[in-house]
Amino acid sequence: PYRYTEDDLSARVGGVVYLDINANGRFDEGDKALAGIKILADGRLAISNEKGEYMFANLTPGIYRVDFHLPSLPANYTPVTGPQLIRLRAQENFFIDFAVTVNGSISGLVFLDTNANGQFDAGEKTLSWVEVILDEGQQKVFTDTDGTFYIEGVSLGAHTLTLDPDSLPAGLTVSGHDVKTLTLTEAELDVAAVLFPLVKTD
Repeated sequence: PYRYTEDDLSARVGGVVYLDINANGRFDEGDKALAGIKILADGRLAISNEKGEYMFANLTPGIYRVDFHLPSLPANYTPVTGPQLIRLRAQENFFIDFAVTVNGSISGLVFLDTNANGQFDAGEKTLSWVEVILDEGQQKVFTDTDGTFYIEGVSLGAHTLTLDPDSLPAGLTVSGHDVKTLTLTEAELDVAAVLFPLVKTD
């Protein structure tokens, strides 16, 4: 009878390691392939090439846990893709892409816009303990005693910022757009001076 050799049974796992610039969880146009990133498959190590590609060849069929080699991941990268548990069959080619993001911050000011010009002018009062909501509740922070807020650990891509109306002082509402849309890019990781002017409702 024909005896299977190891080559007949071997399987492969590969994919692309990339910076997920638009934060959609897919490797597509505009995303940045990353070289030199280490990926682990149950103790075996692969390193992505200049096209971001990594490959494990000659794997025996079975169950594998594939993940970033976290100790070697550059400090500014945060994994988007978590550990993947896969079942490999004989001669199967299995593809998993691994994404990272870079974290930035959003900061700004909530204030009483006395002259309703949308700008923070000298003498205008800042408001503390107003709740600022990122991405419909992904993160929430309160303004400080000087009316400022600071949200860190914000991934690349588009984000929304709103105020919790229940935290606003009575008789005040946001002037203009109550939802701010901001985009963090690799070039502009820290978005500052986001203004929430409040005006009297009457």
